[in-house]
Amino acid sequence: MKSKVWLRAERSFFKAVRLASQSSSEENIEAASFNELGVCAFFQNDLEKAIEYTRSGLDSFDDRGERLYYKDILHGNLVVYYERVGRVEEVHRILDQLWNARESIKSMPTLLLVYETRANLFRKSKMYDEAIQCAMEGAEIARLNRNRERSFDLQSVIGSTYLDEGNYSAAKKAFEVALKYTDHWPDADRYIVVNVYARIGSLYMAEKRFDEAAVEISKGIELARNTEDYLSLTNVLIVAGQCANAQEKYQESAEFLEEALELADQYGLQTQKHVAVLHLSHAYEHVDEKIFINSLKRLYTLEMKKAREEAACHEIL
Repeated sequence: MKSKVWLRAERSFFKAVRLASQSSSEENIEAASFNELGVCAFFQNDLEKAIEYTRSGLDSFDDRGERLYYKDILHGNLVVYYERVGRVEEVHRILDQLWNARESIKSMPTLLLVYETRANLFRKSKMYDEAIQCAMEGAEIARLNRNRERSFDLQSVIGSTYLDEGNYSAAKKAFEVALKYTDHWPDADRYIVVNVYARIGSLYMAEKRFDEAAVEISKGIELARNTEDYLSLTNVLIVAGQCANAQEKYQESAEFLEEALELADQYGLQTQKHVAVLHLSHAYEHVDEKIFINSLKRLYTLEMKKAREEAACHEIL
C-alpha cells in the first residue's frame, strides 16, 4: 500500500488514541489504536516506530477491560517486529509465552503466526524435524479455517526448511503449493510473495541453475520495488548478490549488495547488514583491493558490536 494511504490511516489512529486517552481505558480502544499505528509504521518500513507503538499499546492495555484478544495480537505483532530487527531473545521470550497459552488465543491470525514463527526458529536452529512438524500442524489449522494468507506463510516455512535441509524436490513442491494460495490476490497483498521468490532463487542456485535463479530473484526485486516493501527488498538483493558471486560476476554482485547494505542501514536491519557486508567482502576481493580492505574493516566492526551486545546480554563483562 502506498505511503499516502498509511499516513491518512495514521492520522485517524492518532485521533483515536487521543480521544481514548481522555476516557475510560476499559474498552481498550487506545491499546487497539496503538496496535494499528504499529502496523502502519511496519508497512512504512519503520520497525523501531512499530515496536514503540506496539509497546505503548501493551502499556495502555487494561486486563480488566474489553477486547482482551488484542493483548495476544499486540504480542504477536511485537514478535514480528523484533524478529525483523534481529532481537532474538525478545522473540523467544514473547513466543514462549504465546505458545504456552496457545489454546486460549482467540485471534486465529495470531495463533497461526505463533506456529509460523516457532517453526521458523526451529529451522534457523537447524532443528528441521521440529520445524516441519510445527509448520504442518499450523498449516492444517490454517486450511481448516480457510486462512489463505497464513496457509501461504506456513507452506513457505515448510519449503524453506526442506531447502535448508537439502531436500530440493520437497522444497520445490512446498513452494509451488504456497504460490497457489496467491492466485487472484490483489497487487497490494502480493508483497509477502517476495521472500518466496528469493528462496526459490536460492533453490535454483543450489542446483547450479543460475539463469532460472536470476529470473525468480528478478521477480522478487521487481515486486518489492512496486509494493515499496524495502525490508523484503533488502533480503532479495542479498540473494541477488550471492547469485552473482556464485557466477563470478563480482561487480554486479557488489552493486546489489551495496544497495542492500544501504537499505539495511536505513531501516536498522542488523542481521541483513552483517550478511550483506560478508558477501560484499567476497565480491570486492575480486574487484578492488582497497575497497576490499575497507569492507573487511566494516565486517570487523559489526562482529565486535555483535560480540559486545551478546556479552552485555549474558552479563559476561
